[in-house]
Amino acid sequence: MAARKRPVAKKKPAPKRRAVTKAGRRAPAKKAVARRKPAAKKAVAKRKPTAKKAAAPRKVAAKHATARKSKYVLKTTPTSVSVGTFLAGIADAAKRADAEEIARMLGEITGVEAKMWGPSIVGFGQYHYKYDSGHEGDMCLAGFSPRKDAMTVYLVPGYQMDTELMGRLGKFRTGKSCLYFKRLSDVDRDVLRELMERSVAITTPLRTA
Repeated sequence: MAARKRPVAKKKPAPKRRAVTKAGRRAPAKKAVARRKPAAKKAVAKRKPTAKKAAAPRKVAAKHATARKSKYVLKTTPTSVSVGTFLAGIADAAKRADAEEIARMLGEITGVEAKMWGPSIVGFGQYHYKYDSGHEGDMCLAGFSPRKDAMTVYLVPGYQMDTELMGRLGKFRTGKSCLYFKRLSDVDRDVLRELMERSVAITTPLRTA
């Protein structure tokens, strides 16, 4: 008869050994850390959107409504200040002499007496203008101002379009309706007079005073 095989006993797994530190002591077993349950989020009450108040219609001041219909009000207007007193008060003797000569020149061209427009403009005559935009007002036919940095002569816009004439004028700077130069000796007097005459010829048909 064949010999019976004895059942082989299963080996039990060896217990896990604790780690040994350098000092020879066993490291204490790590305690199992209980996981914290995430705190339940508090329900945030949704705020109801506040009803927007109906904006009250803005009241337009009567003066603003009237201003749109009326003509533009210029800050530069004729004053009662004496032109002679103003010219005599120019500290720079050379500039004062230039201003007096320009005043005589414009007086001859316009044939009217000079008046002060605002605090520093010597103006001759008056005319009314109106642009396509609706902007309108009153201004002197011709004028000048002996400013500290330069002598300023007021002409109609576009005066500088004649390049041939401007090329003979001399030393100057231009603006939309202004001609600037330091001294009267810097420009040709005849060319300057012609520019003034052309400007006055354009504004004279609109003359009101």
